[in-house]
Amino acid sequence: MRPLPFDLTDRFAAWRWRVAWSFDPDAPTYVFTNGDERRFVKLAASGRAIPDEAQKLRWALGYLPVPEVIEYGSDGETDWLMTAALEGVDATQHPWLTEDPHRLVVALGEGLKVLHSGVPVNDCPFDFSPPTAVAHVKARLAAGLVSPEPVERLIATAPQDWAEVVCHGDYCLPNALLTDGKVTGYLDLGRLAVADPWWDLAIGALSCTWNLGPGYEELFYSAYGVSPDPERIAWYRLLYDLV
Repeated sequence: MRPLPFDLTDRFAAWRWRVAWSFDPDAPTYVFTNGDERRFVKLAASGRAIPDEAQKLRWALGYLPVPEVIEYGSDGETDWLMTAALEGVDATQHPWLTEDPHRLVVALGEGLKVLHSGVPVNDCPFDFSPPTAVAHVKARLAAGLVSPEPVERLIATAPQDWAEVVCHGDYCLPNALLTDGKVTGYLDLGRLAVADPWWDLAIGALSCTWNLGPGYEELFYSAYGVSPDPERIAWYRLLYDLV
């Protein structure tokens, strides 16, 4: 588990902290508490991920309910991003996960539609359209981070046309906060960018299957207001495995 940098533990010595989640032990998120105040601290190896996410969060705050950036920094080995807590319960912890998964899936589909409808594309300075996505994956291939065969399939089947919205980039149950039965907050926006709405739709529906089991994907698409597009779903899920 990547430890907290000394700079943080020194400056926040009066606070308590614990690991909130650690899907990747090298990039855990801690929750800091001091009385009623909560802050979240996301860690990563030094690089571009944390500065890029901080920039996107600060931009998105003008349009969407996303965490406010309190600070970000680095000690040369570990970067950190500290954000204020948002109200709401993430979808993996919501009672509907087990009590009423149909209502949860509908709320998630509607919440994605709100996100896509709420941000002017022309105002967004970030891009992850298919050409940009393919270029990103090619760079990962050149760095030896992915194998050639799936990259070749990605290139050969890339969409030739697409709609554009501002996408979350990793719309899944842990990244959606719900209050009173509606999505009221969005987390983990390091991949936020202008992209094909199917980038979010394909992954959002897949997350429903991961967390709830089979049988919910068409309901998710219906709640958003689209019919399934098998070719785009397959392409964006392949892309997701390569980024």
